[in-house]
Amino acid sequence: HRLSPEELARSEAYRRSPQELAETGEGMFAEKTPRKAAENWDLRVGQAVEDGPALFGDRYTEVRYEDLLEHPNEEVERLLGFLGVDTDEALVEHCVSQASFEKLSKGRARGEEDPSSFYRKGIAGDWKNHFTEEDRRIFKEEAGELLIRLGYEEDLDW
Repeated sequence: HRLSPEELARSEAYRRSPQELAETGEGMFAEKTPRKAAENWDLRVGQAVEDGPALFGDRYTEVRYEDLLEHPNEEVERLLGFLGVDTDEALVEHCVSQASFEKLSKGRARGEEDPSSFYRKGIAGDWKNHFTEEDRRIFKEEAGELLIRLGYEEDLDW
């Protein structure tokens, strides 16, 4: 996906100052961006959720970012077990600490934002702070069924 000049300008404005962009009252995204993102997410994630178990059976598992944040040790232990490797507590802790937001972001605390970093903020659900009501409506219109199926939404109402 190539960004339009409008999308590039909004992205740059966000990198400079997320608060300043929010104060303009404009959304962070150009009109077509949430629709395209929802279509892509629905296609890719929906296909993986369908094809993964069908193709790989018990050799398929899913990882949710929210679960990794909420229960990192338990999730890493589950994943190591799934891979058939050692689930020793010390190894699990080592994996968790090496992949922590604080380490990967070079010392920032989770929630401390750097809009220019791949490791932007380290929290789940921050999209709620950036989507306008229209962005939310569009995303749910395009990917609502999968959002419900995965437990992110309860119904198609907006």
